[in-house]
Amino acid sequence: MTVTPSDVTDRVDVELDDVTIQPYIDDANAEVERREQEQESELEAGVRDTIVAYLAAHYIRSARLDEREVESQSVDGQSATYAGQFGTGLQRTTPGEHAMRLAPTGFFGSERYTITTEDVSDA
Repeated sequence: MTVTPSDVTDRVDVELDDVTIQPYIDDANAEVERREQEQESELEAGVRDTIVAYLAAHYIRSARLDEREVESQSVDGQSATYAGQFGTGLQRTTPGEHAMRLAPTGFFGSERYTITTEDVSDA
């Protein structure tokens, strides 16, 4: 299976066209492929595609927002609950956290919590 833009939008709530989403998928594929080559092992196809979709969703979320996804909020009470844990890299977004959980231990190596979006253009 090849990851499609709809696979990504199923994992992150954004309204972007397919042409805008595809570069994020390409970047996520390249990242996963690089890590597979470094470890000289391949992920099972279904797991790989799911990780790529979550990683692309993470890149989109990171490029578009400077804060976590709001899980719930109270306007009058001025409070908000944010999804996931606060952190950097993959921990910065809920899709990133899902990618980490699905990957085998050590797949993201010493950079497990520090994958950034330096090379990802703003959406």
